[in-house]
Amino acid sequence: MLDSPYVRRTAISLECLGMPFAHEAVSVFSTFERFRAINPVVKAPTLVCDDGEVLMDSSLIIQYAETRSGKSLWPRDATALQHDLRAVGLALAAYAALEQEVGKRPTYFAGPPSQASITAAVAWQFTQSMLPEIVSAAEHPILAVLSARLERTAEFLKYPPDGPGVAAGSH
Repeated sequence: MLDSPYVRRTAISLECLGMPFAHEAVSVFSTFERFRAINPVVKAPTLVCDDGEVLMDSSLIIQYAETRSGKSLWPRDATALQHDLRAVGLALAAYAALEQEVGKRPTYFAGPPSQASITAAVAWQFTQSMLPEIVSAAEHPILAVLSARLERTAEFLKYPPDGPGVAAGSH
């Protein structure tokens, strides 16, 4: 379901990589048995490959898609990659530190979508839909601007954060 930031991150990344796929909205909760029939680990996102093998975990699915597409959303330069890996790690856990990290490289985050910017924007949108009173947009203006900019791109608009885990009117 696209209400999961991990599922949405994966769908947007695959779109940015130009890798064709079909999204099927299956809930881990309301359709547990159906999900378990697809993936016995019941972990979202799940990618069913052309040969029927099942991959799970957003980072692993994205890595597979990058290898398959011959494209990457990661920088090639080791130092830039180091910064992106840090930003992705922070996006999945710590907004105050992520705000500082994005603020250090505003030109980079203003460019085309990268894995760091996709993950930061998706995580920010999810948190704002669920916990806006705890993680204040006023205290994280750089993340709010980054997310708002990317939420207007074709890739993000194609995969809106819809599902039972998203508060009504939050996108």
